[in-house]
Amino acid sequence: MKNNSFNRNQFMMTSLDEMISEDSRVRVIDAYVHSLDVERLGYQVYTNRVGRPSYNPQDLIGLYLYSYMSQVMSSRKMEEQTYINIEIMWLLNGAHPDHSTIAAFRSKNAEALTNTFHDFTKICIELGLIGGSRISVDGTKIHASNNKKQNFSEKSLAKKIMHIDEQIAEYFEILNENDKAKTDLNTLETRKTKYQNMLEELSSSEETQLSVTDPDSRLMDNKKGGLDVAYNIQATVDSKNALVIDQYVTNAPTDQGELSKATFRAQQILNNKELTVLA
Repeated sequence: MKNNSFNRNQFMMTSLDEMISEDSRVRVIDAYVHSLDVERLGYQVYTNRVGRPSYNPQDLIGLYLYSYMSQVMSSRKMEEQTYINIEIMWLLNGAHPDHSTIAAFRSKNAEALTNTFHDFTKICIELGLIGGSRISVDGTKIHASNNKKQNFSEKSLAKKIMHIDEQIAEYFEILNENDKAKTDLNTLETRKTKYQNMLEELSSSEETQLSVTDPDSRLMDNKKGGLDVAYNIQATVDSKNALVIDQYVTNAPTDQGELSKATFRAQQILNNKELTVLA
């Protein structure tokens, strides 16, 4: 049966550059990241004298920008894309960083990536893409890596300790008659000590909650009639082209008090104290 395909085993004389359209967004990303002064922005730059050469920070910045614009957030997925996505192959000049390298880059350069975001905002202002007079501020919750059972308040800890005391009192009544009760009593006393230590830690701090797995997260209303351990993301958007000009993470369970903070940050970024703010 005849078709318009060709033999996949035949050699083709082509290049990655020929396979990328002239108006592809990946060319814009490449031009932008290679215009950055990575040291000024705070990126860790390695100059290896021995071993394999390190990856160019600009390549990994480009990988993150392209991936996030394509809704790819996982470092493992990003690694996979370096083998199957032609535009990423072009962007990285054929390099294939593994997922641990990709994840470590984000972890070690968190502040530098934030500086890059603000640098891009300044470019948008210079290009007239941001009006700088009217902004909107809103918050959204994202899940933390912390189970609700591993989040505690003074009230919940006191309730757990009281419940354990009641169980211990019951076990004392049968302690001499049941060896199993002795084992259970030791378990309860160990758990009570754990909760008491956590209660002391919480009482001596200025915090109202304690999350074991993800310490900075807090129990928050998920707007669905329930509660989740989460973070509160505040985003500020300029009205002209709906471009995000600022964002930050807080563990405040509600948005109360965040509007003034977000507005002050926007005034600094836009260099304009006369802003119309919608919330």
